Amino acid sequence: MTKRMARPRSAANRGLPQNLHLHSPSGLYRYKHPVKGTYTYLSRDRAECIAAAKKLNAMLIPSNDLVSRVVAPAAPMSQIIAEYKERELAHRKLAEKTQTIYQHALRKLEEQFGKQDIAELTVRDLAAGLDELTSGARMRNQYRSQLLELFQYARAEGWREDNPADALRKAQTPRQRARFTWDGFVAVYRVAPKWLRSAMGVALYSLQREGDVLAFEYPRDGVWRFEQEKTGTPLEILIEGGLGRSIERSRDGVVSPFIVHRLPEKARPRHMRAKKRTHHTQVLKDQLIREFAKVRRACQFYEGVKNPPTFHEIRSLGAHLMREAGHDETVIQILLGHQDVEQTRIYLSDHKRSHVRVAAASF
Repeated sequence: MTKRMARPRSAANRGLPQNLHLHSPSGLYRYKHPVKGTYTYLSRDRAECIAAAKKLNAMLIPSNDLVSRVVAPAAPMSQIIAEYKERELAHRKLAEKTQTIYQHALRKLEEQFGKQDIAELTVRDLAAGLDELTSGARMRNQYRSQLLELFQYARAEGWREDNPADALRKAQTPRQRARFTWDGFVAVYRVAPKWLRSAMGVALYSLQREGDVLAFEYPRDGVWRFEQEKTGTPLEILIEGGLGRSIERSRDGVVSPFIVHRLPEKARPRHMRAKKRTHHTQVLKDQLIREFAKVRRACQFYEGVKNPPTFHEIRSLGAHLMREAGHDETVIQILLGHQDVEQTRIYLSDHKRSHVRVAAASF
């Protein structure tokens, strides 16, 4: 008999242990008996119900008894990867490039760990496996990040009680590109055209990537509601302070739904426009990148710098300024779309280096 694939979990049930479901009409969590198929309503407390479901699964699912765990593995890593891709990854609205990166990392991890029991993998097993997979710091960190998510999923489903990937060393990667400073930002801003100034201001105060900045439309109720292009993370950003002022400065006589907009230099028939352009005033990412590099060179502030900052570095500068102003690191992490605060701290680690005090020479 062909084994039926598990039906994808809804957004409300995603991350819950096996057999635990949220009954939306009542707001109560209910447990489905794995043998009888009957439902028992528990409570509205998510954490309490997750803990109870894990205990019930251990008691009631035949494959969860101690003897079967010795005779046969709880689940091979390949099964966890397949479930994760079906139940979690498939429901994220990720950019095409990001989706490709995820799929590549998962394929390599399955080749390395796929046959091993998810319950038996240790920190040492994972570290040794990563050493075999790559010697590069960036790829090691990519695999580490993916393992964190896989074991987080396994833990939520009751296959593990811990996340061994938490203890894996994060490789230090030397920074290639120069950071944006406030003086450098002002120098570029002064010679930038109006539409590019709008993009720079929105990026600085919202901390969003180029694609999201260019997609922002004028808000109707003082709030931006969107899903980050790269991560699929849903966000609501209040329009106030510097962000609000940047939006107001972007307004001009051009009729456009987009905050960052410009009239085309040449009028083109609709069938000759770029496929990604939904409105004739819309600015595309490659236009933004080219114009920014041109303006940065024109201001001469970074003349002689081997790897001058790109537009993307503006959000890093904005995050640094937020931290200096006393904003909570968790808020900065959410705006940046990072998985955890540790990633945000590393991202900002070389923005402000401590000075070493020494005495001047005395003759």
